Amino acid sequence: MPPVYALEDQVSKLPELKAQNTQSFIRTKDFQVMLDQFVPGYDVLTYKPVVIPDALSDRRFLMVDPRFTEEYENKVIFREKFKSSVNFPNFTIYEREELLDSPEFYDEFMSKRAKVVVQDEQLSGGKGTFFVASHRQYQKMLADLSRLSAHRKVVVSDAVPGARERSIQACVTDDKVYVGPLQRQIVGNPLLSNIRIADGDKFCGATIIKKDQATDLHRQAIAVAEKVGQVLQADGYRGIFGIDYLLSDSGELYVIEVNPRITGVTPLLTALDSDNHGIPFYLLHILELGRYPYKVVNSDYSFDREGSWLVLHCLSDQIQLVTSLPVSGTYEVGNGRLKHISDNQTLLALEAGQFILQNHLHKGSQVKPGGRTMSLQFGQPALDYTTDELYNSVVDMVTAVQAEIITQTI
Repeated sequence: MPPVYALEDQVSKLPELKAQNTQSFIRTKDFQVMLDQFVPGYDVLTYKPVVIPDALSDRRFLMVDPRFTEEYENKVIFREKFKSSVNFPNFTIYEREELLDSPEFYDEFMSKRAKVVVQDEQLSGGKGTFFVASHRQYQKMLADLSRLSAHRKVVVSDAVPGARERSIQACVTDDKVYVGPLQRQIVGNPLLSNIRIADGDKFCGATIIKKDQATDLHRQAIAVAEKVGQVLQADGYRGIFGIDYLLSDSGELYVIEVNPRITGVTPLLTALDSDNHGIPFYLLHILELGRYPYKVVNSDYSFDREGSWLVLHCLSDQIQLVTSLPVSGTYEVGNGRLKHISDNQTLLALEAGQFILQNHLHKGSQVKPGGRTMSLQFGQPALDYTTDELYNSVVDMVTAVQAEIITQTI
């Protein structure tokens, strides 16, 4: 561990702690040795773009060109690029330095609106999204932005009445843009995420419902995905991308953002397609990034399966040390208790009432407030079709899992 300095004014320069992410991982000698020892000659797929260290210069890395992240994941650039061709909520772009902390500016900023949504141009996972309905919330937003982000701009949008999250995943290939089922995203659910922590991850998963498919709403979402995909394709992009939407209480579909990369729902779609039933998104993503030769023998597909993917987070407001937690595998809940069935982690092998638990941690891990702890997969919808609320059976499932995650405050 690096040295810890208790008082900032006692040292001329504070130590910089190493980031724990993919970039730092591939720089470590142990990992580089593992690559040579266990997978010599293999190409390496990354979730996000990385800088290849000299020691791995002879290996081939498959990753999205960083310029697509900079251009398309940037909410400001995305809205400016597509504002005339897709349906965004009414929005204004501000320079951060324009946002003054005064009652007079706040009144001008709100423009007689009861509520607005403020988004940092680059932060993802819900960490840069703020709902402002009072001067106090506005001040907190300014403080959180100052602490979390050095980006220059924000998007300020009208709040969508009765907003419900929807999303769709697509894949750009040389041949065409493949578009998947309509997804109901779960964001900022208080049972699953720590909504009090500004920099906590707010993505809680998604559910896919058969009745949502081949509807007018699904066709609207597909049309947007194809339009954005064609622009990405013309720009040289290849592979998976996702689009997030908001559905208003009157049924109007608004576009929020695009993510040119593997999405949070990719694991669920991959699990549901493990017998080659639908669109092989992950396979197409790898083939396109690697520019491997392949041939599509049948491009007709339909999606008629249901499933859910839930992400559980640390609900404590303090860093926790994990002292005990359930192992990954297949489970069910009986009498409010978690029951281990098997080590199976194949979604299509589940029986009714069963679900798959996957660890993000291990005994001895430290997890920050809002950090991810577990993921759950099952073959039924998690949300009520009408209300978008978690089913009681799903609440029972999550509660039973959370009861088995034992931590202590550090």
